[in-house]
Amino acid sequence: AAWTSAESLRVLCIDDDDRITDAMRCLLETWGASVAVAADHDIAIRLARSTPPDVVIADFSIDPRGHHTGLSTIAAIQDQCTGDPPRAV
Repeated sequence: AAWTSAESLRVLCIDDDDRITDAMRCLLETWGASVAVAADHDIAIRLARSTPPDVVIADFSIDPRGHHTGLSTIAAIQDQCTGDPPRAV
């Protein structure tokens, strides 16, 4: 489905930098989106299971220990949650 507006769009932002997620939330909510933020892989999976996102925006480097990337987290969301949301890294 094509969106013409962010109104009612459920967005999951994944980044371990609070400044980035705060800015993304502020911008996207201004456009009318509902935004959930996650600082790591496990939180992102939990949020996506409880409320499947329409869109996922993830930083590539979300885990300083190197266990997960934004790409591996998006893949896990696709595997474990319903739907296949558009995504950006």
